[in-house]
Amino acid sequence: MGFKDIFARFRSRISGASAAPATPLSAEEQLVRDYDLYLVDLHDELPRLIPQRDAMRAAWRDGDFEAYEQAFEAARASGVIADNGKPLYLLVKDWFLEPFMALPDDAAAAPQHEDMLKPFRDFFHRSPSPFSAATYADALRVTAFVRRGTGWGRDVRSEQWRVTKLC
Repeated sequence: MGFKDIFARFRSRISGASAAPATPLSAEEQLVRDYDLYLVDLHDELPRLIPQRDAMRAAWRDGDFEAYEQAFEAARASGVIADNGKPLYLLVKDWFLEPFMALPDDAAAAPQHEDMLKPFRDFFHRSPSPFSAATYADALRVTAFVRRGTGWGRDVRSEQWRVTKLC
């Protein structure tokens, strides 16, 4: 929730107008509402990092894996720990991979995951390196778990293993 949302909520409380939510609230959202709490996006509380965040989001949008690699390596080499206690290089990774990691993790979303694998694969083939291999491997791991589930190997059905090999 950004400042404009907070101000809008404040204005609606003052005016007494409160719109009913379009969809039913989750248990967490009900707690936030009932205790008058505010949700703050993890990265929006770090204003000095917003330009880096926006640059990584733009890099994803443009399919610029090379810019991601440069930003990641620069952040890793800097050793900077952000105000929220997270290493800057992990924030760079989170910002870049947000759209991929935001996909649902159920079997119905598997085709979307597989469609999003192409840029990772292309990056690896275009610029083979430990970084591109690790990035592609992470994407494959996420997609495989979407396909087969996150259970222990002994709990996974044979058809789930078979479909994982297709990734």
